Amino acid sequence: MTKLGRNDLCHCGSGQKYKRCCLGKDEAAAARGSNFDPTTVDIQELIQAMTWSNESHRELAVDLIANMEGRYEPDTLYFALVLWNQYAAKTQPVYRKPGVYAAAIEFFFNGGTMTELAERYDVSPTSLSKRYQEIFDFALTLSIGGNNATAQR
Repeated sequence: MTKLGRNDLCHCGSGQKYKRCCLGKDEAAAARGSNFDPTTVDIQELIQAMTWSNESHRELAVDLIANMEGRYEPDTLYFALVLWNQYAAKTQPVYRKPGVYAAAIEFFFNGGTMTELAERYDVSPTSLSKRYQEIFDFALTLSIGGNNATAQR
């Protein structure tokens, strides 16, 4: 991933510039020599603090974190939440079964096989595969600095 610049949008999804949001907190953590380690409480607070263009997107975030808690480290929960927030803000997805996006996000973080996740979230493996591909492509654009390049998978 490219380094986050002071004037880039903050990684927490608040919609503010990094310098006005989390830069100070991140610099303080680096000065203490601590690694990033969000707690579950921090993640729940972050869901409420993030800007959501649609209430159903926020509700999906709550469900996603509830389904992933206990099976993943807090930092994975944090990055899953940030990925969903940024993806939802950019693409404004409309869905009948929110579980398909939750399953796709979880699969992105190696949450098992598509078949297992499709069963757990009560969605079809085909729909899960399509949504995962969309999220993967979106994440790829983030990791290369927003360029619309594609990679071979």
